[in-house]
Amino acid sequence: MSLETHLIDERRPVPTAEEVHEFLHYMDDLNAIRRFQTMSWRFILVFGIAHLLFGIGLAGGFIDNRFGLIAWVIVTSLLIAVTGHNFRARCPRCGKPFRYRLVFGIRIPDGIADCCAHCGLRALSQSDLRRFEAQQIEERAHTDT
Repeated sequence: MSLETHLIDERRPVPTAEEVHEFLHYMDDLNAIRRFQTMSWRFILVFGIAHLLFGIGLAGGFIDNRFGLIAWVIVTSLLIAVTGHNFRARCPRCGKPFRYRLVFGIRIPDGIADCCAHCGLRALSQSDLRRFEAQQIEERAHTDT
């Protein structure tokens, strides 16, 4: 885990027992959403760069027009497909989209899916679970003394 991710996780509140229980119930679906969104952003970056390079190559005459046009259409189609599918990540509990932001009327996912915009189901990280366990151990130590 990077330092930035660790710092961001530390600023998040420690999950409650109910949040941990709900996360464990929906864990497979939430982890699949998180993996898919991470993979989607990587594909969007790669396809975006490829799209730009093919456009420059076609405009500059570096790439044969037929090959370049076909490749450009394929890369554009893949970029649209991956981007469109990324916005359809649904909450396993309520079926509505995870948190998103409106930018010029376009729905953009707000980072990696971490919470449902509608029902509040949190997709907890390993750091969240470790902090919850540490809090539980600390509470047990205080009650034992």
